[in-house]
Amino acid sequence: MSNFTQSAVYIFIFIFFRLLFMKKDEITILIQFAKKVRNRRHAIGITQTELAELIDSHLNCIGRIERVESNPSLTTAIKIAEALGVHIWDLLP
Repeated sequence: MSNFTQSAVYIFIFIFFRLLFMKKDEITILIQFAKKVRNRRHAIGITQTELAELIDSHLNCIGRIERVESNPSLTTAIKIAEALGVHIWDLLP
């Protein structure tokens, strides 16, 4: 198994168990946040890369948030909202 494949398997297992042990409310909030970020990003016509640059973050950060693989910090969530031209409350359920 290549290093990339092995890493992908480890990441999948980590995410699976993390989601397994999260409370249902937490998952629901993350899913809704991710959908609102993606919808707003598409509405204003920017890519994940462009959004990552606007918040001074790595592309993977935005991808993980939109795939509900990561729970963004409050600071990151606020930066995303500002970059998307909305208030943080507009991205929350």
